[in-house]
Amino acid sequence: MTFAQLRAFVTIARCGSVKAAALEMKVSQAAMSQAIFGLRAEFDDELYVRDGRGVSLTPRGRQLAGIGAEILGLAEHAKRTGDDAHGTPGMLRVVTTGTVAEYVIPSLVEAFARRRPNLEIQVTVDSPASFRELLRLRRADLAVGPDPITEVGIECVPFLRYELIVVSGRGKQAALTEDLSVLGEEQWLLGPNDTDAASEVGRFFVSGRSSPRDVRVYPSHAAAAAAAASGRGVTLAVAHTVSDELGRGMLVRVGVAGTPVSGMWYASTLATNQAPTAAVALRRFVTTPEATHAARAGGGIPPGRTHPPIHITLWSGISARAQTGGSSPSAGERGAVASW
Repeated sequence: MTFAQLRAFVTIARCGSVKAAALEMKVSQAAMSQAIFGLRAEFDDELYVRDGRGVSLTPRGRQLAGIGAEILGLAEHAKRTGDDAHGTPGMLRVVTTGTVAEYVIPSLVEAFARRRPNLEIQVTVDSPASFRELLRLRRADLAVGPDPITEVGIECVPFLRYELIVVSGRGKQAALTEDLSVLGEEQWLLGPNDTDAASEVGRFFVSGRSSPRDVRVYPSHAAAAAAAASGRGVTLAVAHTVSDELGRGMLVRVGVAGTPVSGMWYASTLATNQAPTAAVALRRFVTTPEATHAARAGGGIPPGRTHPPIHITLWSGISARAQTGGSSPSAGERGAVASW
């Protein structure tokens, strides 16, 4: 058994189909099938069977998928530990929510980069429900989300409080009700990934037992807030991110029962002796006053600076599950790389 064979099988198991796995690994489906052929012979098991357009794992296949992911993660950890020892410029993989990626991560990593020059940071947007597994399988080095991850082998710290409030344009306020069940009839303007029930905004509707019927998803929370200011509907925003608009009267707060909703963002990594040194350093950094100032006020970007001294890539694995509005990205564009 080789790492290439194991990586091919684990990718098929995760993607749910040979075609999707081949696209992710940038190889032909024939090459994927050839890699699996050797594993099937070694384990004397089919490992998976065709199921419609996808695959269904056998009991032995499910067992191998879990163990294989851990083996590949440990191999990556060993390689990166060696790179750290030789002072090789490293890579830090952060998984977070769409809200954090838009409002917190850019200025936070800019401030952190002053301590860690030449560090490449990759930011993936995913559901908070997946963070524990991504860390455990070493597919992410640090997770930033609205839930503490309490598990043996994972270290978690709270670092930033936030409040969610309902806002609308001033001209629309008089027509709005403060009853959430009735307000659900209004058009809700949401940011990317807000339709995920585990996201900061998504859990508000789940806990309120009211689902908006008319939802328009925008490519960013800032775009959703701008649409609300123009009178197109209402949105649920992180309070400190719309303070300027509230102060200038572009947005007004709607006093919906149960709001503001208070929350906390947490940073989690594997245990210190298991996580990459850069991940541990960032987990510790987020609790400092410097990091708090950068995350809340954008203080991590000095005046006049447009590009930080590090390379950041952003990729979203969540597809929109509601009507898109404005200049919402296509399915292909959602996988594109964005840089700060």
